[in-house]
Amino acid sequence: MSLRARAYVLRRPVRWALASQTLVTLAAAALAWVWVGLPAAWSAALGGAVAVAGSLAYAVVAGRPVDGLPLSALRGLIRAEAAKVLVVVLLLWTVFKSQAAPHMAAFFMTFVLVVLAFSVAALVRDR
Repeated sequence: MSLRARAYVLRRPVRWALASQTLVTLAAAALAWVWVGLPAAWSAALGGAVAVAGSLAYAVVAGRPVDGLPLSALRGLIRAEAAKVLVVVLLLWTVFKSQAAPHMAAFFMTFVLVVLAFSVAALVRDR
């Protein structure tokens, strides 16, 4: 990872987004554990981990340097979104193929909540 990409990942909105996604994952896993049991908590944790990994891939790729042109910035964002989709699809395929998530409802609900938590990062200002 380049120095600029590392600096981008450490910026306040990105840190806040990844931290909020992790907290949503932990809260959903704890709620699933209390409500349904350990297998549901494991499924919820996997659902959150898939979304967090995709967001981390987005942050790393989006942090790559661009030459300052608008078209280059757009290409960088499209490349970052493609990396996020690729990571999420590969991890979803891995979870489904290995049947690692015994409770699909907990898995998908946590996945959706964590993906929505990433969009809240647009509200955090970079100071």
